[in-house]
Amino acid sequence: YGIYSAVGSLSSSDYWMVAADVIKAHSEEVFSEIYREIERIKHEPIPTDELETLRNYMAGKLLSQFNSSFE
Repeated sequence: YGIYSAVGSLSSSDYWMVAADVIKAHSEEVFSEIYREIERIKHEPIPTDELETLRNYMAGKLLSQFNSSFE
């Protein structure tokens, strides 16, 4: 079992994708859990420390786009 999500961009829109590697017999349970988590994210405030971790990650990711192998 494995699950992850990613954010992507197209020329005129962005998207969020959730992907999972699960046994087919458990797919309905997985879908239910994914939708339950989406609802939780929509309605519960994100803790400040989690937002700070995300902010630091995204800042580092942005800066790494401007680095080259010579820096």
